[in-house]
Amino acid sequence: MGRYGPMVQIGDVNDEEKPRFAKLKNTQSIETISYDEAMELFRLPRNLGPFEEKDVTVNIGRFGPYIAHDGKFYSLGKEFDPYTITFDQAAPIVVEKRSAKEQRTIKVFEKEKIQLLRGPYGPYIKQGLRNYKLPKEKQDNAADLTIEEVKAIIEEVKANPPKRVPRKKKEADVRGQSPAKFPKTGKGIPACRSYPARSGNHFARNLMNNPCVSVDKKKLVGLINRPELNIVYPSDLKPHAGE
Repeated sequence: MGRYGPMVQIGDVNDEEKPRFAKLKNTQSIETISYDEAMELFRLPRNLGPFEEKDVTVNIGRFGPYIAHDGKFYSLGKEFDPYTITFDQAAPIVVEKRSAKEQRTIKVFEKEKIQLLRGPYGPYIKQGLRNYKLPKEKQDNAADLTIEEVKAIIEEVKANPPKRVPRKKKEADVRGQSPAKFPKTGKGIPACRSYPARSGNHFARNLMNNPCVSVDKKKLVGLINRPELNIVYPSDLKPHAGE
C-alpha cells in the first residue's frame, strides 16, 4: 500500500536497481489483480512520439493522468485512458491547453518560480501553491511589475493578511432547520411543501420536517381551511372538525 493508494512493485529496496512502482486503476483490487494486469501497469510512462520536436509522454501522477510536453504538464480528462490514448488524440489537447494557459498568464519569473496570472476576480500573484491578490492600483499595469515589486507585494500581504469576515449564521427554526429552505409566500407565511398521500408513518415523518405543521393533531384542525399552506392530507389521516 502506497501513500496515495494500492500499488504494485517490481524489485526490492536491497537490489542495486531502484524498485519500480505503479498505481492500481480505480477498478482494480490488490486481492484480485492478476500478474498480467499488474505488468500492464508498468507501461507508463508512455512516449507517444515527437510533437514540435519535443516528446509527448503520458503518465499518472498524484492528481491523476496527465500529458507532459516541453517541460509542461496538462491534465488528462476522464474520457481518455492513459494506457490507450494515441498521439493524434494527445497533440490537440496539448495545443488547446497550452493556448488556454498562455491566455491566463500575464508574466512569469522563472528563476523565482513566481507567476502573474489572470483570474475571475482580476490579476493575482501565484508563488508555489499560494495566491496573493494584487492591490487595485497595481492591477491595470500588472504586466509592467518587476520582480522586486512583486516580492514587496507578497511580503506586504504576509505581514498584513486580509481579514476574513465570518459568515452570519442563519437562525434555525424549532426543528433545527434553516428557514432559508422554506421560501415565504406573499403573505409572509412559509410556503410549505405539498406531500402525496402515502402510508401513515411516511406522512408523519413529512409533518416533522414541515415547519408549517405541528405534529399535535389538535393543532392540525386549524390548518384545514388554509389553502395558502398548500398541504395535502391523506384521506385516512385528515383531521375532522369535531376532533
